[in-house]
Amino acid sequence: MSSHPRAMDPTDSASPPDYARLHAADLADVLQRLPAPEARGVFEALPPENAAAVLVEIEGEALAELVADAAPMSLANLLRHVAAPDAVDILRELPAALRRDTLAGLPPDLASPVRAL
Repeated sequence: MSSHPRAMDPTDSASPPDYARLHAADLADVLQRLPAPEARGVFEALPPENAAAVLVEIEGEALAELVADAAPMSLANLLRHVAAPDAVDILRELPAALRRDTLAGLPPDLASPVRAL
């Protein structure tokens, strides 16, 4: 048996990777290669700080697919872990109704700077 560490392969079910240990940009890349339902499952299992960092790294349709079934309050809670400019960028990528409801769930100390941007 080799003592060399194996590269993380998201399709290798024999040894599920510890996704939370990946850098956010690497994890975002992995999630974008997984089927949407599996990516959502991995994303939802991440600690909030890691999930928030991934949101910052993913854009466009990939972001919309990742959070398609997310509750607005869950997204609002994740956005507490990012800087206001990043929260604005994430919110801009969301469908209008989800954006509105997520913004409504932000705490005042984050909602004010987000609205200002």
